[in-house]
Order: sequence, then C-alpha cells, then structure tokens
Amino acid sequence: MLEDVRAALPSARSGALIAVGGSAGDAAGVRRSLNDVAAVVAASRLLPHPSVVFIEDLGLFRLLARPAEAADVQAFLFETLGALEGSDGAAREWMPFLEALVASNFSVTHAARHAGIPLNTARYRAGRIEEKLGIDFDDAGARLDLMVALELRRILSRL
Repeated sequence: MLEDVRAALPSARSGALIAVGGSAGDAAGVRRSLNDVAAVVAASRLLPHPSVVFIEDLGLFRLLARPAEAADVQAFLFETLGALEGSDGAAREWMPFLEALVASNFSVTHAARHAGIPLNTARYRAGRIEEKLGIDFDDAGARLDLMVALELRRILSRL
C-alpha cells in the first residue's frame, strides 16, 4: 500500500518535503502519527534529497532523529526483525544463527562454526534469512540495522 501512495505523490521537487507518519485509528494513533511526521522532518535534514519520506523508510534514523520512545524501539525491532520473529517455528529457530552471523561480522563460515552447524546449512539459513527479511547482507545499512536491532533485543530481554 505504501508503494501505491508513494507512486501517487508528486516526484521530488527542490526544497519540498512530504513527510508521512504511520496510520492512525484513534486519537492516540493520530498523536503517534504526528510524532512520526516530526521524526521524518528531523531525519530529512540528514538525507541528501528528501522529497517523499515515510516513517517506515527511516530505519535507524527513526531512533536517532529525536529522542526515541518505547514505541519507536518496538516499531524498529518489528520492521527489522519482525519477519523472523513472527514467522513459523523453523524460522524463529534461525534467530540464534542470525546472532552468530552478526557476531562473526557476517561470515557464514565463522557463523556456522560458532553455531555448530554444517556450512551448507549455514549458507541455506543465511539465504533464507535474507529472503525473509527482504535485505542483502552485503548492504552496510542493512547490516547496521540488524546489529542495532539485535543489541536492542538483547538489552530489552534483560530488563
């Protein structure tokens, strides 16, 4: 749906910014959406050529553009890891492998050794995780988002 909205909006214009917050079903949701728009506007100062920016597009900037609230952290975790955590049992079991992969600087060979699984299994899991999350482990931004999300998840699990 977001892509349909993006396609319907005007293309980039010099100096123009369209900031889009999250959807809202009640007054509290409208307040959150307005906070989202404030975050988009703040983050847009860091982007090279912002024109149409959705809160969902911000990734880590969502947490850095303004003081993050618990809802921001949860939204970032869901956007980054939700496809794995909300999926079937087999995919959820891949979370320890993803943690091993991140800890080994995304080396599948080292992650396989650390996780104690065969290299072919590790390659399969890495490919499936990329597919499930819709990312590429060669993308530095995706790597950073994963590292931050896993660290936030670890910290929150201890609190």
